[in-house]
Amino acid sequence: MNRHHVVLRSALPLAAVTRAVNDGYAHLGAHVSAIRSDNPLDEVPDVSVVGQLIGFARSWAVEAHITDRGDARIVELVAVGDEPLMAAARLFDRVYSLKKSTEQLERIAAVIRAVDPSCTRVSG
Repeated sequence: MNRHHVVLRSALPLAAVTRAVNDGYAHLGAHVSAIRSDNPLDEVPDVSVVGQLIGFARSWAVEAHITDRGDARIVELVAVGDEPLMAAARLFDRVYSLKKSTEQLERIAAVIRAVDPSCTRVSG
């Protein structure tokens, strides 16, 4: 699996940022579930979810990790997917389109920026 990362910084409270991410997933018709890490060495975000939509040829998945840093919330959005050649090799496995996942990531980021116009893109 390949990944495309975008990191945003928001001044909104954690609940408002979480609501904006959830609204973005809802607008895209995504199924959302929690991500849990069993690795005690991982830095654990305050909120960690994945939204995905499974379709025959255009499945996508975007992870959202939100960390409250006190003065700001850091939102890491991660598009997950396969490059086209790798997808072709995995014909009968579930395949996520990296291109489609990246498009949906940008849509979710746009929802966050619409709710928080002061939101800045830190990387990605």
